[in-house]
Amino acid sequence: MRGSTTLSTGLFSILIVALFGATASAQQAPAQPAKPDPALDKLLQEWHLETKKIEKLNGTHRRWVYDFTFGIEKRAKGKFYFEAPDRGRMDIEGLSDAELAKYPPATNKKVGKPFELRSDANERWICDGARVVEINDKVEEYKLHTIPEQSRGQNIMDGPLPFLFGMPPDKAKQRYKIHIAGRVGKRVKLFILPNWKQDASNWRWAEVILDTTNYLPEAVKLLDPGGAKETTYRFDNMVINRSSLLQWLGGGDPFRPNLRGYKKVQTEQTAAAPPAAPLRKQESKATVPSVVGLHFSKAKEVLQAKGYSPQFHAGGAATAKQQIHHVARQIPEPGSEHKAGEVVHLQYWVDPSEAK
Repeated sequence: MRGSTTLSTGLFSILIVALFGATASAQQAPAQPAKPDPALDKLLQEWHLETKKIEKLNGTHRRWVYDFTFGIEKRAKGKFYFEAPDRGRMDIEGLSDAELAKYPPATNKKVGKPFELRSDANERWICDGARVVEINDKVEEYKLHTIPEQSRGQNIMDGPLPFLFGMPPDKAKQRYKIHIAGRVGKRVKLFILPNWKQDASNWRWAEVILDTTNYLPEAVKLLDPGGAKETTYRFDNMVINRSSLLQWLGGGDPFRPNLRGYKKVQTEQTAAAPPAAPLRKQESKATVPSVVGLHFSKAKEVLQAKGYSPQFHAGGAATAKQQIHHVARQIPEPGSEHKAGEVVHLQYWVDPSEAK
């Protein structure tokens, strides 16, 4: 139960921070240096400078959760609001049968069959800077998660599952392996791997679609550590620094919900714990072979022979016929030390007709 609560609290943090960014104050040992990428440095710097200007942010979201083990796809919608430096709210609302019926379920690629489509549960997450309130409206229960004094203010986003993309480039690269996976107009696709143990214990990889007209994410996709569940958020109707919070929520203090008649079931001091140490290389790790330029079927064969688990991601459109379905990039990079049995992420060129 405790693990579930910590993960849920972290999900609240990741959504809020993915939208506006924050600055981590805790100092950590440096991660393994990445190869210089001037384009990435420029993007991270611009993102940091733009998101520093945000004092208020609100909008709507849609959520899809795919459970590959049980073959279930859950959908939800809702609203969110952030107020600097550490107050936020996310309301999650299940969909009606009519709303669910608008679009067919996705296909579970592990079994080749459509997911079973369900509405997700109604819930609310509210942070007033000193505590996080988790509200289950269906059963009229709530939980309180007290935030330690040293973790309040901007440090609140150093929780169990943060996404500090608005932070300075050097700090962002210390905490994550970030790669530009593609560009379409003003939109940039980022692929992210965690460097820190506390992040790796909650998500294996993330993809972010960043709109560079306002430097806010349009979508965030997360895969859980076991690879059994994928969660995608889509953000819309975002308004920066000019909306009325009270009008948005229909009056009252949004950070002090009316819990009359609700039962308090648990209190924990788990939110915004200080970051854990970065992941460290281990002597048991092997060297990742290069599969860049190989057809993805051959790349899969090579990596599996070395004991790795390849995972493929569609990249940009091929500019030549011989590039189609060939590996354009791999993470970790060739020659890196990586423990056998772990995932190697491969981005491949797609057929231009498929990219349209």
